[in-house]
Amino acid sequence: MDNQVYNQIDTMVDADILGAVIEKFVSPKINLSPEPILDDLGSVRIPALDNHTMGVIFEELIRRFNEENNEEAGEHFTPRDVIELMADVIFLPIADKIKSSTYSCYDGACGTGGMLTVSQERLLNLTDTEQIPLDYPGCINAFIEKEVLPYAPDAWIDSDKTQIGYENSFTKHFYMPVQLRELSEIIADIRALEKETEGLLDEVLGV
Repeated sequence: MDNQVYNQIDTMVDADILGAVIEKFVSPKINLSPEPILDDLGSVRIPALDNHTMGVIFEELIRRFNEENNEEAGEHFTPRDVIELMADVIFLPIADKIKSSTYSCYDGACGTGGMLTVSQERLLNLTDTEQIPLDYPGCINAFIEKEVLPYAPDAWIDSDKTQIGYENSFTKHFYMPVQLRELSEIIADIRALEKETEGLLDEVLGV
């Protein structure tokens, strides 16, 4: 299997499909690039392919090939509406607590990153303010142009609500870490609990 992964060109040559694959990728009718294809006048002839759309295409290919192999498509493909529902379940109950910041999102079954991109969209929609470092090069306008507009093109600055302040990290300055228990101590407690409850299930069931 490893040799096939590292020698895909040889594999496609053996299957006599290399030429057909290259022909599709260089087709003037297809644009798989994140940049749009322009005509001679500078107008967009073929729009760019963003990460979300590329993920949808990839997932659709996975679904089709797995169906042909009599596999369950749901094992590999999660519909976008399901992902959006999952994101809503996670974020909407805490919408009033979400602030403009950097968040880490863990997707334990990350395939094309659908959960990650939808989570990003939800967070951007739920936050209407930004915290901008005072020493950011170019100040507010530069920050918005570089960090915000690429992800939220309709964002704008409400100068009446602009405030200058300072933020102290209570976690950094006041949090006192608690020493974790030794693994041997935890195991001993578990074994003691098992011994203490031994036979209780039989007693409940009347065995």
